[in-house]
Amino acid sequence: MEISHGQVHRLAQREGALVQATWEAWRRQVFAAGDRRQLTALEANVDTKDLVVVQADGTYVHERGGGDRMEAKGGIVYSKPVTVSKDRRLLLDKQTYAGVEDIGAFGEKLALLAARQGAYKAKQLFFVSDGSTVLQQMRAAHFPTAVYFLDLWHLEHRLAEALGEADRGALPALVSLAVAGQIDTLLARLSDRWAAAQQDDERRALLAKLIIYIDGNREGIANYARYGPRGSSAIEKAMDVTVGRRLKAKGTSWFQPGAHHLLQLRTLKQNGRWNRYWAARRARTSLLDALAA
Repeated sequence: MEISHGQVHRLAQREGALVQATWEAWRRQVFAAGDRRQLTALEANVDTKDLVVVQADGTYVHERGGGDRMEAKGGIVYSKPVTVSKDRRLLLDKQTYAGVEDIGAFGEKLALLAARQGAYKAKQLFFVSDGSTVLQQMRAAHFPTAVYFLDLWHLEHRLAEALGEADRGALPALVSLAVAGQIDTLLARLSDRWAAAQQDDERRALLAKLIIYIDGNREGIANYARYGPRGSSAIEKAMDVTVGRRLKAKGTSWFQPGAHHLLQLRTLKQNGRWNRYWAARRARTSLLDALAA
């Protein structure tokens, strides 16, 4: 059957809007109406896991219309990493959520996804992010019992940027201090560098931002010494596959609803719920069950 490009676009937007409406109905049922029993019910048939990991990140895409760019947020939940080669791991049960929406709605939907994976009754729950303030606030609101980790790569990147090429040799020693949980010593050494860079305003500004960043992520760095450092390569890859390859292609720009609707369809397929969704559509049964089950 022949079908035009425009018709494919219209159908995708219609279905994406329907998936979004289902997520919104689920979110309101749990969080707006205060029916937190839904979270318990989601986990009722899930085995108690030793460890569940939640990771979250954001990336900017070009906005069509009045703005220059808008942020797409993404999160993953997993518990079964398997080593398949020397430098590669496979996440057998990874589930993804992504959307172009405010942090409140995003956090609540990620919490629903995590509950569906048994995060809240797991023996241990880890949360990994790049250390942004909004993601820390989201973690505190929806994953308060999680052990928080600042992604080590982001810390190393910020350190390297602030040190500059001339002082790059000091990077390994500073990273070692972070991994050992010696945050006060790390801050003292960075403060000494800030004081010494009196004639370099740019370097002082970078060091000042870094000091604030590290101080604001004390908990996420201190946990390196207790549990070992954690990276966010899994969410970085998920953001590339889910958002980057579709929404950040060269020359593309988006209206917020269109980008958000498309991400609903992409994550529906990535999470292995595509066939279940269409079975519910054909049978005219609850789409919420297709998402929540």
